[in-house]
Amino acid sequence: MKADFSAPLPYRARLEAGAKLTRVASGNDVAFIRTADGASMLDPNISNHFRYEENINAAYVTVRRGTPQTTLQAGLRAEQTNTLAAVTGRYAHERQYLRLFPSALVQRTLNERHGLALSLARRIDRPSYSQLNPCGPTPTPLPTVPAIPTSSSRPATTLS
Repeated sequence: MKADFSAPLPYRARLEAGAKLTRVASGNDVAFIRTADGASMLDPNISNHFRYEENINAAYVTVRRGTPQTTLQAGLRAEQTNTLAAVTGRYAHERQYLRLFPSALVQRTLNERHGLALSLARRIDRPSYSQLNPCGPTPTPLPTVPAIPTSSSRPATTLS
């Protein structure tokens, strides 16, 4: 679910705000079958069910002010995240956190073909879902015991 709002402010400024709620739930069943003497049996030591749930609640506010040659912008995004990674019968790892992500931008038009821009922003780098899943494809023909997912999101600051 997503909602955005935009309104003009005095002095050639504009206010933008919004919120976004996301939820992801995924699962992966891995069943290893061993065959010996013509009989096939599930190997419970390396078979498992991985479950991942993620809920992200985010809100932002941005103020932009412009003149014919210069634009200034400042913003703040707040993100509250809840995650659960679990392998049935083995472990469950939960995380909850709230992070703030400020941003700032200065743009200057020099002429019709040239301009300058400087931006600073704090963002978040998240692992892909395949990196979180310890039950993913095995890189060798021999089965391996899955590990607890250690990948986690991390903040990153960019200057451009």
